[in-house]
Amino acid sequence: MPGVVENIDSLVEDSITQNCVVFRAPGLKVVAAPWNYSFVKKVSRITQGTGRPYDASDAVAYLYQFITTRNSDRPVAFQTIQQWGHWHKALCPVEVLLDINDLFRRTYARDGITFRDSMEDRMPQASVLTQLAAQECRVSGISLARSNPCQFQFISSTFFGLVQVRQSKGGHRQARYPKVLASVPRYWGCKNATVKAK
Repeated sequence: MPGVVENIDSLVEDSITQNCVVFRAPGLKVVAAPWNYSFVKKVSRITQGTGRPYDASDAVAYLYQFITTRNSDRPVAFQTIQQWGHWHKALCPVEVLLDINDLFRRTYARDGITFRDSMEDRMPQASVLTQLAAQECRVSGISLARSNPCQFQFISSTFFGLVQVRQSKGGHRQARYPKVLASVPRYWGCKNATVKAK
């Protein structure tokens, strides 16, 4: 796996510190790999299309273990997971993490990953590529626009998506990249929200 050799010393050290024993025999103790490492490697495998049917549930279990044993029972910030991915050479695109968090919520009735702050950090105001009026795109009555005009651009290591709502010749609003547009409420933590162009 990419990333293992580069960080083998820290992985061993973290595993010993974590001290989750998976096997013990006279003169031998085997401990689990660090939960955050195991998590991002599962996410990366899913992202690359080489995942197994159980990888998503494994990722959720690893994230839960990290949250309860190493993170004071708090959800992990999206930016933190991106740092793990960078350190361990693992792909952690936001689309996959949103799906993992959905499964986490269904399993544990709470969020395992927080996205709200990362959404706001990912809305650059310079070099505007897409002009949106504040009234054009709303999520359940909550305006997505923080300025007028503004841009919504979601970037991850493997995914570049642009949400654009533009005026058509007939006077109707058209939404491009509907799959990305449909994920906007999930960035903002709006459960069962819908996106509609007005």
